[in-house]
Amino acid sequence: MRTEPDPMSPTALDHELLSRRRRTWLQQSAGLAAGALLGGCASVTPTAITGRPTARPTAVRRWLSDRPFTPINFETAAAAQVRVGLRPYREPGYVIRREPLGAQTLLHNYGHGGAGITLSWGCAQQAAELVGNLDLPAAERRATVIGCGVIGLTTARVLQERGWQVTIMAKEFPPHTTSDIAGGQWAPTGVCANHVATAAFMTSLAEALSISHRRFDALSRLPGSGVHWRESYYLRDAQRTVWYVQEYPQFFPAARALSVEEHPFAATNVFAHQVLMIEPAVFLPNLIDAFRANGGAMVMRSFAHRDQWRELTTPLIVNCTGLGARALLGDDDLTPIRGQLLLLPPDERIDYLTHDGGEGILYMFPRADGIVLGGSYERGNAALSPDPQTTERLLRVHGQIAAKMRV
Repeated sequence: MRTEPDPMSPTALDHELLSRRRRTWLQQSAGLAAGALLGGCASVTPTAITGRPTARPTAVRRWLSDRPFTPINFETAAAAQVRVGLRPYREPGYVIRREPLGAQTLLHNYGHGGAGITLSWGCAQQAAELVGNLDLPAAERRATVIGCGVIGLTTARVLQERGWQVTIMAKEFPPHTTSDIAGGQWAPTGVCANHVATAAFMTSLAEALSISHRRFDALSRLPGSGVHWRESYYLRDAQRTVWYVQEYPQFFPAARALSVEEHPFAATNVFAHQVLMIEPAVFLPNLIDAFRANGGAMVMRSFAHRDQWRELTTPLIVNCTGLGARALLGDDDLTPIRGQLLLLPPDERIDYLTHDGGEGILYMFPRADGIVLGGSYERGNAALSPDPQTTERLLRVHGQIAAKMRV
């Protein structure tokens, strides 16, 4: 039986992250640039530094009687950045498995679909518990984590918390990983196919979600963590439940259907809840800072085949290569699912999420580095070049949603 750590303990929240936040406040009050505050790891606005420290919310606002809703300003659309990423999807679900690699131990943690950020801390803990300490003395607990997306980084951090000396090797580092392209809403979307996933996997999934949510919820109370509670609104013409809210209601507080007097949207049926938002442009650099502060090393290296992992000298090797595991391991269950989104200039007045509201997959997430407009879900499509038709649809339909809002 796995035991979850106290998410408010120094281990869970990281002493160095707390200290860094204090230094950040001092630097910001002195008027230093946001880029300097993050040590050059990312360029974000001061909103990402101050954040919004919040307790878990218990309600969503009521239109007119509470604070207003600001529509997206589409006059900034010409400055939109187009981003494309590939979700590493497996119908049976993600892989957390331990196996021998000669005299070494190989640990796998990959294939999280569209929920890599959501599952990160939970799967990292499950992986670390699966490997234990290998009966090694403390001085010999050395690990190499391959991959530097959110799964690799959180796995490296959890191993460090358990006394391992960790090196990350990857062909790409933030801000150039798939995790940097992610929207960042905490939700278990695109994890597995229900008709294929086993009961044992679904139990593991529920456990990983619980562990991960506890840590992100704790981080939301730290200014500058890049983790916030936000209101999320589903804009639909028909009454439909949100499956993950129905399945895991404990993670989505204040969920309810709204009357027309309680929201400004044109949809016939609006459903709302509170949700955690994780901003990759802030959260990932924070992870790197914490990893390095705890003695972690980062080495740029690519691997063409798993046999090359035998060249590594650490007793533990952790495969967090995401979609790359398809070629490295011959895992044909891994399928790329293409996602395209737009990033409009940031607007700190927009503090709510939307889903649906028109043709195709649609979502809008406000972040410090911009307003995210998604999306697409193209199974088997590995093209990384932007699709002009998807861009046109996102701008047009999100523009219609904003134009029809009552303000």
